[in-house]
Amino acid sequence: MKKTLPVIALSFSALLLISACGGNDEETLSESAADTMQDAGDSMSSAADDAMDKAGQATDNMAEAGQDMMEKAQDMTADTAISSEIKAKYIAETDLAAFEIEVGTQDGTVTLDGTVTSEPAKTRAEEIAAEVEGVMSVENNLNVEAAQ
Repeated sequence: MKKTLPVIALSFSALLLISACGGNDEETLSESAADTMQDAGDSMSSAADDAMDKAGQATDNMAEAGQDMMEKAQDMTADTAISSEIKAKYIAETDLAAFEIEVGTQDGTVTLDGTVTSEPAKTRAEEIAAEVEGVMSVENNLNVEAAQ
């Protein structure tokens, strides 16, 4: 729309100039007016096409952003489910139930933090985590400290 107003104004200015210069020939004046109006119409059509293209691009961008958000939400939900399942398995495992093992999951990578009292307990914690569906890898940061 910004482009069309100057074109229309310029067109009418040209018509006024032609008539002011003594152009008495009605046919010439009529042809000039028709050409000017055609140019204005073409400019408006072009501006409308540009606006439609930009609206289409904006719609596509919004759809992509929405899809990305949905995928991230699904990933976060899956990661939370993995962590919860691992924690439940630790509670059921008598050798690990007494330890406070922190479990974090991001994009299928599980991170274990905390302290256990033996190497076998550390190894078992990693094995349990690796067995859960959806786990891609396990980063075992558990410290082994003798019981006091």
